[in-house]
Amino acid sequence: MSSRLELHLPNESRPRSVESAIDVSYSTGKTLRFCDATLLVSGRNFHSHSVVYQGTLQICTSGSDLPVNSVNAVCKLVQIDDELEAQMENEANVYNTHLRDLQGDVVPKFYGFYKGSCEWSGWMVDFSCIILEYCGMPLQDESFPDLPMALRSQILDQMYAIHKAGIVHGDFREPNVLIQSTEDITTVRIIDFGLSLVKECRKRMDVKIGDYEPQIGDLRCNELYNVFEDLDLWTPYHLICANTTFNIFSYPDVDSLVAYLKRQRPEKEEESLRAEATEVLDSWYNDYGHRIEDFGIDDPRKVDVDTFLHRLCITAWPEDELLM
Repeated sequence: MSSRLELHLPNESRPRSVESAIDVSYSTGKTLRFCDATLLVSGRNFHSHSVVYQGTLQICTSGSDLPVNSVNAVCKLVQIDDELEAQMENEANVYNTHLRDLQGDVVPKFYGFYKGSCEWSGWMVDFSCIILEYCGMPLQDESFPDLPMALRSQILDQMYAIHKAGIVHGDFREPNVLIQSTEDITTVRIIDFGLSLVKECRKRMDVKIGDYEPQIGDLRCNELYNVFEDLDLWTPYHLICANTTFNIFSYPDVDSLVAYLKRQRPEKEEESLRAEATEVLDSWYNDYGHRIEDFGIDDPRKVDVDTFLHRLCITAWPEDELLM
C-alpha cells in the first residue's frame, strides 16, 4: 500500500494531495502531512520552478487524521523541469536503496518521493517532491578550508561511508553539506544526490588526513581525491615560485631555493628571487608546518628528497604489491 502526502504550502488555499511514486517501508500505508511551511530556497524562472521548504511533517496511520508522530522536515519541490525531476527521482532511488542504512547518520532520513499535478499560474503542471528530515543549513558563507579540522574530518568520514555504500556523489560542494550544532555535538549530513551514480569505489590507498598529496592515479578514486583536495586535507609538496615549480624537499630553505631559481630564471635579479622565495616558503611553513607535529608527516628540513619520494612510493605501492 502506497503512502499519501498532503502538502500545505504558503500562499496556496488548498493542500496538494499526491500518492508516493516509490515504496518506502517507513511510510507505507500512512498519510503524511507537510504543514507550517516556510520558504528556504527558491529558484524560479519562466521555464521552471524549484523550491525548498522547511516545515512540520505529521505522520498519520492509515484511516486516521491524528498524527502519531511529528518531525522537523524539508520538502524539495520541482515543477516544469523534466531534467530536475529526473535528477530528483534518481536521488530518491539512491536514498531508498544504497543509502537506506545511512539515513539519520550520514544522510537525512527519507520520507518519500511523490509525483502529482496542480494548478499553477493558471496552468495544470506536473510536479515532483522529496520529503527529508531537516538536518541544519548548508554551508553558504564558509568554504571548506575555513572549517575547523575536526569538522572537515567529519565530512570526510561521511563521504567515505557513502562510497562504501557504492555511491559516487557527483556534486560534492559546500551547499550540499548540512551542518547542525547544539551545545554538545555538531552533526554533518550530505545531501543532493541527483547526479549520483551507483559505482563501486576503487580507492586502494590507505590515506590519512595531512598526508602529502599522492598522484590521482595512485588513489584510483577521483571523487575522494577531490574531496581531500577540496577540504584541504592533502599537504602539498610541489610549490611554485617565480613561475617555476619545485619540490620543497629538494629546496626546503631560502638559500637552496634561490640557488635553484637563479639557474632556472637567470634573467631575474637575485634580490627579487630571494623575496619571492621567502614569501613562498614562509607561507608553506605557516599554513602546513604544524602538520609535521600534528600528523607526523615528514619535515622537508630533515628528510632528503630521495628518502621522501621513496616513502611516497611505498605508501602508494606497498612492497607486497611491488613484488607481485
